[in-house]
Amino acid sequence: SPHLQYPTLHVAGTNGKGTTCRLLASALWGCGLKVGINTSPHLISYHERIQIGDQRITDDDLLQFFKQYGDLLEFKELTYFELMTSLAFWYFAKQEVDIAIIETGLGGRLDATNVVTPICTAITSISLDHTDLLGDTIEQIAREKGGICKPGIPLVIGQLPKKARVELEKIAYEKHADFIQSYEPIANVQSESDESKWMKRMAKQTEISFTDVEKLNLPIVLRCLNEIQSDFSDQITEESILNGFKNREKLFPLRATFVRLTDSKRWFYDGAHNVESLEFLFKQLKKVAPLSEWTLVCGFMKDKLRPEIAPMLAQIESRFFVPIHSSRAVTYAEFIEWWNSSWSGVNGEVSDKEIGKVSHLTSVESSNQASHKRSNLSPIPSPPLLIEDFNEAKRRFSDELVIFTGSFYFYEALMMSE
Repeated sequence: SPHLQYPTLHVAGTNGKGTTCRLLASALWGCGLKVGINTSPHLISYHERIQIGDQRITDDDLLQFFKQYGDLLEFKELTYFELMTSLAFWYFAKQEVDIAIIETGLGGRLDATNVVTPICTAITSISLDHTDLLGDTIEQIAREKGGICKPGIPLVIGQLPKKARVELEKIAYEKHADFIQSYEPIANVQSESDESKWMKRMAKQTEISFTDVEKLNLPIVLRCLNEIQSDFSDQITEESILNGFKNREKLFPLRATFVRLTDSKRWFYDGAHNVESLEFLFKQLKKVAPLSEWTLVCGFMKDKLRPEIAPMLAQIESRFFVPIHSSRAVTYAEFIEWWNSSWSGVNGEVSDKEIGKVSHLTSVESSNQASHKRSNLSPIPSPPLLIEDFNEAKRRFSDELVIFTGSFYFYEALMMSE
């Protein structure tokens, strides 16, 4: 039971849990603690998933683990994620970390990480995602993610829908756990609590430039730090936390939330892959330029395509699809089928507001226009055009303002293409 040999912070949520984990790890590293962090998925290398401070797990460590437990692993068949979780728990115990930040993989109640006994838990956000496994209502998903709540252990929540808050408050009450709401962005904090004073002071820190996603999750981070401060005596201080935040890019140079890929081109990437994260992304796009100036290049995993996403993508007139080479990824044929079925629409019709500005049909698209219409309804916006690979996309859009999005797995394919 290596996972019981050190204190843990356990973080769940539909969006923002990776950002929250990285901010927590950065802050505690700045406080001089030996901090392990286990997140998923990775962007380029598996080693990103398991690290201590600014050092990722090495190939030698991986080899040692499999040499030591190879026979046992053959006896007990594990999923990829269960194996990764076991490896992280073992590695953190072996390295004698002071604390580990553990991100759930999917849900919470039945997640492989939910064997930990944390000193604080956090749920960053809740929206419809993985509905085939977690349930198709906000309440059901909230109950699954709320499964990380432990008896007597504080539960910190982010900005959640009211239905989700109600469910989580019930769970916290049943388990005699403090239910801590921390959902106000930095600029809106009005109270005079220690945490709000921290947030107000950090909002004025010109040397720290937080991203929009970091700002959204920072209140959760500060409340978690406040809850565990007594466990680490004088080590967790405001000055040390700020130092950790200032140096967070040393620990995590890669990120999947609205990052510019190169200084020489106007190309951006964001791992947004569900309704909530795509809504947030589109707000960020509008801050840079009107949507009419953007080119969208997307690709998705099969389990991420919900009908609500199609009208969002249709807001950008210049839109394209690039296949991701993974058994979990949607093919273009599957994408087209999903796109057409998505427009059976809210209340049975397609409104101008939902579809945004419909792009001009090319001759190829025009030949398929009949399949994009239903009697007495508006024409369905043309689907993103197929681009065979990223090399073609890079050549084609060299001088354009581009957002690549739809999946974390998009990043590796994008960056590894030549």
